[in-house]
Amino acid sequence: MNKSLWKSVAAAVLVIAGVSGQALGMEKNLAGMPESQKGHLQESILRLAVDQHDAYPLSVPLIASAQHGDEATYRSLLHKVDKALIKVAKDDAFNAWMLGRVLFAADSIHDSATVRIKERELGHLLTAAKLDRLDPASPGFAMYTWACAYYAGVNKNNYERIRQPMLLALTAMETASRSDSSNHELASNAVWAAVMVVHASASVDDRPVYEDTINRLKVMSGKNSVSGTLEATLTRSEETSDYPAWAFGLLRVSAAAMRDITLDNELAQPLRDSIRQAKDWGDLPNQTEANQWKADSEAVLGELSELLTRSAQINS
Repeated sequence: MNKSLWKSVAAAVLVIAGVSGQALGMEKNLAGMPESQKGHLQESILRLAVDQHDAYPLSVPLIASAQHGDEATYRSLLHKVDKALIKVAKDDAFNAWMLGRVLFAADSIHDSATVRIKERELGHLLTAAKLDRLDPASPGFAMYTWACAYYAGVNKNNYERIRQPMLLALTAMETASRSDSSNHELASNAVWAAVMVVHASASVDDRPVYEDTINRLKVMSGKNSVSGTLEATLTRSEETSDYPAWAFGLLRVSAAAMRDITLDNELAQPLRDSIRQAKDWGDLPNQTEANQWKADSEAVLGELSELLTRSAQINS
């Protein structure tokens, strides 16, 4: 991506929004849901945080506790993530991604004070990190794009400021993936970028971008359906996990927010199947501790998304 794009990023986020807002129809957390329906997840979320000290593994239960509506666990983990991020302060791309996840968690639990702080921190990285030097096929570029989507999904001011560079970055990732069709990481990163753009656009009710990105997702793998693309692209292996259940879940939450009944219905069974498959993968004989953690994380995030979708449907 050329330098002019990154100059537009700088211009886009130079002024940082200070108020978090919930978009029409987007369920942020399950605080109002009876414990009988969501309580089974709390122990799993706490287990994900045990013996974790680095930013990424702490960010997963942080997001999960925020979406669950567990204020005490969220606050405890937020402190730990902030400490962990000090260690990676020089890695701008990774730090931007992690700040985006913290921002997503804070917005999910309506922690407006933390939203304002993390908006400023993330905005500074997006303007000063000089990410124009990154190749669109690099992991850092993917992290930047995901950070843009997290930033965009908080409110319309953020969204409008970062919308154009976010969409250009997604296009660049799609192009990089098509240029090396055998590279699984490029395909997975591009699909995840599209998933997050869908979620950001649904969060602020931008239907044109939502619909366009859904259509792009349908053709990314040649399957001509959103569920087909996710099933063909996002996998679990010894080396990595693409968290397909969470991708299905984020898209289903987005569909509910946009009253997109067709997509919601298309994703309902694949989401449930993917949650079950994650659990089955984690339960394989001789499964590694790391893969067990990834399987549990994916299943928890998928189940939370399913409950958020159900809550949105009830309240719509």
